[in-house]
Amino acid sequence: MEYLKHVLGIIAFFALVSIILFSSYGYCIDRNDVQRIKTFVDNEYNKISSSLKETKEMKDKVWAEGEIEYYQKWAKGLEHERSKKYQSAIKWYQEASKVHRYEMSSYNVCLPLGRAFLLNNQSQNALKALRYFIEEAESEISGEVNQEWVISDEGKKELKKDVEFAKWLITLCEKK
Repeated sequence: MEYLKHVLGIIAFFALVSIILFSSYGYCIDRNDVQRIKTFVDNEYNKISSSLKETKEMKDKVWAEGEIEYYQKWAKGLEHERSKKYQSAIKWYQEASKVHRYEMSSYNVCLPLGRAFLLNNQSQNALKALRYFIEEAESEISGEVNQEWVISDEGKKELKKDVEFAKWLITLCEKK
């Protein structure tokens, strides 16, 4: 009987820890969801850091100035998000979205913006940002957008993954 009480006590302890850890999100986000988001954020951070480095190497190009500022602000947002400073991350993502860029795909930062809103318990703002990202990305993938350049097949493949992730994040918003 004592053993059963001990086991039940351990189970109750871990249940309480899980509630404390995941209640800060305010959503029905479980451990697997948190890990999936973390993995996505880490991959995004690596991609954005690489893009920033490549862009800085071409700083003498006419288009580079806005691109560098855009990626710097996005990277700052990711740093804050990784530190669970979601409100600060939101600010950086919003700043990145306002940067005048040579390319037209400035909407990409709306995916991490929506994710940060979600993690900061702002589901309505998360839904707006994520839906905007999905709408713009799907237009770009389909070629509906009137642009001077065409997205590569590899770019479409990556963008489709991002759209699927954004759609999954929307399901988390709707669980609340």
